[in-house]
Amino acid sequence: MSERKHTALPWKVVSAPNFDNGNVYTSIQPVNVDEEAMKPLAMMSGEFHVCRMSHTAAPWRFNYYRDNAAFIVEACNSYYATRDAIVAKDAEIAKLRALLSRAEEYVIDGVTTAKEQAEMNAPYPARAPRFYAALAEARQLHADITAALKGGAA
Repeated sequence: MSERKHTALPWKVVSAPNFDNGNVYTSIQPVNVDEEAMKPLAMMSGEFHVCRMSHTAAPWRFNYYRDNAAFIVEACNSYYATRDAIVAKDAEIAKLRALLSRAEEYVIDGVTTAKEQAEMNAPYPARAPRFYAALAEARQLHADITAALKGGAA
């Protein structure tokens, strides 16, 4: 995996008054500051900002900017864990699909065998229901596996 080119995670949302005019600015800042590595983010106040949302004195705008910043922070902070979980699930799904495909071949053989046995035992009324039930069960299992391989439910 290539080296990350963004500011180190995690990040946080900060809202603070700006100067004496009553405006509040909302920004996204790194939680752990490495002053040397983060020089490009340095502000005159000594703070480090990943992103500054806006200045406002209007409460509804302040809440809007803060909510957007919180959403961005949550998405960024969880990105790598979420991506890794999806990759792991994709690998698990691929493995299960391969197993289902193998099971499908086995079930096809079972359907063939059950059908032959049902046909062979058809003249014997006492035996036939058992073999027809086995044939129906094998066909249903085959239908379920086929549907699963196609990504649907039977």
